[in-house]
Amino acid sequence: MKKENSGEIISSLRKTLAQLEKSGIRIFFVTSPVYKTYYSHFDPVRVNDNLAIIKELYRDFPVIYHDYSQDPRFSKEDFYDNDHLNHNGAYQFSRILDEELLSSFCGKE
Repeated sequence: MKKENSGEIISSLRKTLAQLEKSGIRIFFVTSPVYKTYYSHFDPVRVNDNLAIIKELYRDFPVIYHDYSQDPRFSKEDFYDNDHLNHNGAYQFSRILDEELLSSFCGKE
């Protein structure tokens, strides 16, 4: 997100999170896997800024965050292109989310 838009976006996100919390809806954020060449072009300042925002939200709301952007379980064969999983990669990621997040987070067994 562009710096000049961040205040408005964060304000809107806070309102949404407050409503979700009020409604009893659990909230989690996920950074999806990307191929290493794509990640190597991430701006570290932006990454840190985004993490700071998530940490701030974490203090005020019951949010959970998991970063799968560099997950070593994904290889080049799992990607359609640098930042999109192909069918097999998406299936694998869905299973990971189910096993690691949804099962424990939502009490699914």
